[in-house]
Amino acid sequence: MKKTRLLEIIREEIQTALKEIPMVDGPADAGIGDDGKLTKKPLKNALEDAINAIKKENPTADIKKITSILTNKGSRTSEETSSEVKEKLKDVDDAIDSQERLFGVDKAPELLKKFTNKPKDDPEYLELSNTITKFIDKEKDFSDNLQPNQTSKFVKKTLEKSSTPEKELSDEEKEIEAAVGTDSTAQELAKTSDDDIKTFNKGLVFIKKYKDDKPVIDAYLKKAKEEYELPNKMLDDLKLAAGRKVE
Repeated sequence: MKKTRLLEIIREEIQTALKEIPMVDGPADAGIGDDGKLTKKPLKNALEDAINAIKKENPTADIKKITSILTNKGSRTSEETSSEVKEKLKDVDDAIDSQERLFGVDKAPELLKKFTNKPKDDPEYLELSNTITKFIDKEKDFSDNLQPNQTSKFVKKTLEKSSTPEKELSDEEKEIEAAVGTDSTAQELAKTSDDDIKTFNKGLVFIKKYKDDKPVIDAYLKKAKEEYELPNKMLDDLKLAAGRKVE
């Protein structure tokens, strides 16, 4: 897929998501917690916990039923809702509140820039920044109601993910995982996103396979830095795995 088309798809996805407030997952799922700090994907995490609690209590609950419980304000006070599920629904509402706090702060665009780690001329960042500015200027109103359409899609995605068995690691990947778990990289992984961790692990497998092919390794290391934007510690470990010096 050409890069220009990829950017077009990203813009379309963002525009669609921004029409459905609050933001479920995606780059705009950020908020300001009670401690005043920026939180990453608060609504995604809260919804996943709520969905798991509902399924645990009612294993036969389908997408429609779960979506109804999540989006219906009456679920929060209904006698039919267990205390455990109510607690998780409260966490969902708190996550929505944290988003609303972010979208009402004058410095929100700058905070979001740090969150997305995108340059100011990046189309994705510009779209998000402009949208937040509209909330700040009261050109848009923030709703505290989850939208059924986006919630239903997220419920479906979450259920599919939980029902998919984890892929068993190959012997080669197990060796790499064991090696990584014994050094300082483990500490880095603990505070790094799942996507970065997956990219890093795949990178180790790739480097082990093509270690003797210098042009291929050079190209991959450049891609890991510029396109994947892996943390510096991970980049250094990839270089060491390839037998390169680390400055």
